[in-house]
Amino acid sequence: MEPTPRRNLREEQKILTHRRLLDAAVTVFTETPFLETRMEDIAQAAGVTRATVYAHFPGKAEIVDALVARVYGVMGEAYADLAALPRWTRSDIRSWLDEAAARRREMAPVRRVANAAAPAALRSLGEGRVQYVEAHERYVAMLVEPPERWRGVDPAEARQRALMAVLQTESFFAAWIAVEWPLETAAPLHLLADSLCHLLAPALENDSAVTRPQAVPTDGPTEPGPTRCQPVSIFVNTARCTGSTSPCSARPLSVRVTRTPRRSSAHMPRSTRPSFSSRAIRRDRAL
Repeated sequence: MEPTPRRNLREEQKILTHRRLLDAAVTVFTETPFLETRMEDIAQAAGVTRATVYAHFPGKAEIVDALVARVYGVMGEAYADLAALPRWTRSDIRSWLDEAAARRREMAPVRRVANAAAPAALRSLGEGRVQYVEAHERYVAMLVEPPERWRGVDPAEARQRALMAVLQTESFFAAWIAVEWPLETAAPLHLLADSLCHLLAPALENDSAVTRPQAVPTDGPTEPGPTRCQPVSIFVNTARCTGSTSPCSARPLSVRVTRTPRRSSAHMPRSTRPSFSSRAIRRDRAL
């Protein structure tokens, strides 16, 4: 494998200036409406000449395009990290959401500016749609690979599940982080992880090799129930998992054993129950 050629100093300087101009544009667009902003304002905020700004961007619309592309790029990096995980478990999804949320917070100012300026900067609605669709097609393509992860799932269903997971993640982060929607829950990402695990369920694995069923809480300690459907005998009655011999998907039943109440003589075996004749004899003797 040939080593990746290093950029020369001129290329590095050009990249740094490009980023510097975009950062300055975010600052200016945050303080001044897009239509009222001049290229000179961006040059002054970046500490460069007006000619330098035009050397990188022909106009303000191209600056907004670059900001939108930066947002899509950060989103793409996040989904690439998710796709690169060797296995998907609920704990993996939850950890990934923490990292993705941190990236969204860093990119929140850019997202707010792009959302506000894009309608005025777009030369046509068709261009914005194409950019949106192409970006999300890339995300979906990342998540449906490798095919072994979605073994036994129709490819069309896998793509739709991946798309719905992307849309739900992005809409939630947009509302929660970019718009700063107030949430009352203590762990918003916990609920989001539940939702994503539901959508990505066919590709998910268990967090451990053996999943132990959780018993229903009781007043006292109980031993863990069986992992497979087995008959449980109580006196002469037998409780079975109806209609299945596969591992129980529901929580195992917790049985509390209580002391059997004293039975009356009517329920005692005939051999130990006093007969009518013996009671009559005792009565006669008492008289």
